[in-house]
Amino acid sequence: MKTEIKYSLVSAAALIIWVATEHLLGFNTTRMEMEQYTQPLIAIIVLVILFFGIREKRDKALNGRLTVIQGLKTAFFISLFYAILQGAWFALYSNVINPEYAELSMQFKTNQLIAEGKTPQQIADELAMSKKIFDGGVMQFGFFILITTVINTIVGFVMTLFLKTKAE
Repeated sequence: MKTEIKYSLVSAAALIIWVATEHLLGFNTTRMEMEQYTQPLIAIIVLVILFFGIREKRDKALNGRLTVIQGLKTAFFISLFYAILQGAWFALYSNVINPEYAELSMQFKTNQLIAEGKTPQQIADELAMSKKIFDGGVMQFGFFILITTVINTIVGFVMTLFLKTKAE
């Protein structure tokens, strides 16, 4: 199996396990105040997996050699494949497994903004993009693919700078 596919699948499996655990603990339903702290942790886990993917590509597929371009390409494809799987998973999760997730998330964010003393207009402005993201359609899927691919590729590029080898 290609390194990029393997590590995107490992990342997606980690995400699914993480979200399922959060769901079972109520962090995505009845205890959303916890989700704001636990949700960022999966991003860190996925980035660690990305690092191992780039490193494995260097060590096994490229015989211990890695240029910046090869590392960037590897990071991009792992990130892209993972982003597609992430978008599909989130669509499944938010439309089938936990269809109240969008509404609960929006209500939780609204309550946070009210507690911060935001005006109704400020609240509406801040929630406008979130509403588009949670539309359940192309915008939601496209958002996850684009943002995840870009951010993870940039981080993968930085990782590549540490993993690259010098040309002979």
